Amino acid sequence: MLSERRCRSQAASNAGMRRVAQGGRMEMNQTRRWKLLTKSAKQQRPHPFPPEKPVRLNRLATLLAALTVFWSAPAPASLLSITPDVRSVTLAPGAAWDATGTITNLSGFDLLSTEIFLEFSAYPHATLAPYQRLGGVEFTIGDRTISRLTELFHVDIAPDAARGLAWSMDVFAADVRGNFSDVTTYSFYIDGPAVAVPEPSTLPLLAAGFIALLAGAGLARPRTVHPGRSGG
Repeated sequence: MLSERRCRSQAASNAGMRRVAQGGRMEMNQTRRWKLLTKSAKQQRPHPFPPEKPVRLNRLATLLAALTVFWSAPAPASLLSITPDVRSVTLAPGAAWDATGTITNLSGFDLLSTEIFLEFSAYPHATLAPYQRLGGVEFTIGDRTISRLTELFHVDIAPDAARGLAWSMDVFAADVRGNFSDVTTYSFYIDGPAVAVPEPSTLPLLAAGFIALLAGAGLARPRTVHPGRSGG
């Protein structure tokens, strides 16, 4: 009986040692497995500079370059533009001047000269008196063409304009479709002797006197005398 108990006790002890050994091996296996998982996770962790980063930087650089080119590009030309023949003149008080130039039409439609209007601004009204001449003779300005040299406007200088002064005037064009040109600035320097106002010519005075003479002769009719009648 004693030996049987000893055998059972020995068997139980051996079983416990085997369980401890198996537990240790399981713990070691779990530790190794954890280390392997940790190592694998580190290997799969994204790099601070992944391979696609340079591609994104290149795209950003391309976008910045495109924006730079866009903002540095010159503004598109106006659909209408005035090209003056002369921008600056010297005139005496009481003189007059006709501005000539060309009109460039980029509106996408043919335009008549009567469909373009000039606007005058930023000038001394007491010294300069401009009015439009463009459209006095009708002609066509085709799309994407430049007109022939034509009269644009006329300006009169006041007879009492002070000499030795310079004035400016801004002019821009607008058409019936709502297109505008850029502003063109003209300069006027007042100098020289005043231009005398022309007196009426002698011929119109003579013609007026002759007409008055004929009218007076028609009113003064001679008295008719009938024969056979005696007075008294």
